[in-house]
Amino acid sequence: MPKERVGEQVFVFLSEAYAQVTSTVILTNRGSVVVDSLLYPSEAEEVRAFATRGSRQVAYLINTHGHLDHVACNYLYPDAAIVAHSGVRDAMRGVLRSDLGQAAESIPELRGAKMRPPNITSSGEVVLRHGGLTLRLIPLPGHSPDGMGVYVEEERILVAGDAVLPVPHFVAGDPDDLVRSLQRIRTLALNTIIQGHGDVILKGEVKDAIDYRLRYIKQVRRHVRDGVAAGATVREALHADIEAYGGSRLDLDGLTQQLHEDNVRYLHQYYERAALDPVA
Repeated sequence: MPKERVGEQVFVFLSEAYAQVTSTVILTNRGSVVVDSLLYPSEAEEVRAFATRGSRQVAYLINTHGHLDHVACNYLYPDAAIVAHSGVRDAMRGVLRSDLGQAAESIPELRGAKMRPPNITSSGEVVLRHGGLTLRLIPLPGHSPDGMGVYVEEERILVAGDAVLPVPHFVAGDPDDLVRSLQRIRTLALNTIIQGHGDVILKGEVKDAIDYRLRYIKQVRRHVRDGVAAGATVREALHADIEAYGGSRLDLDGLTQQLHEDNVRYLHQYYERAALDPVA
């Protein structure tokens, strides 16, 4: 699995098995911190082996949000304290149990997996000082209500989870929340953003990358809203593909177009409901 060093103590692993989901390892002299545990155990084992090399222990595992591809392999870290938004614990005790069972039907290596929910939770900002580093956990909802980013202050690196993706995706969250989260990210002093999926965003690209994502949300909302007002069907709304908004079909091995179509369908349904019930 590809590994990239993005700071003095920060390394990123990029899944080859599922949608280029990322897992981050922060090495310190008091043990490692891992952010997101991946979906496939075989890849998660590679991350754990790196995080525990030289007799290190994994002190903390942080989950950026409660989607299966970010939490399925928590069980591989039985001795680590797991930190996340309180909504992640709720999801792992509820809907994610059935999601894991369904995933195991098509992914045999998941049949031995079991849910390990976080044991340290908060719905607000958390500051974790560990091994000479300050890790600031910042709520970043929008992709999902339970999104949290991990800002490594000394390295000016943000592990953003799915709050930052090659194309914003908000069908399990709220586009207004996502706009506010992206605006919050823009206020941080950043050298690097580690996306929840896809390539790392480097210092010279950060401002343009955030501005593009904000512009995408604004444009796709206006396009669908105006289309619904003019009587356009969802199929007609889908004629403008991701490239019409400055994105690329090639990102995430082609998944970005599907994410964009998800957004359009979500918005089309939302604006149709609003037109039928403008008071709601």
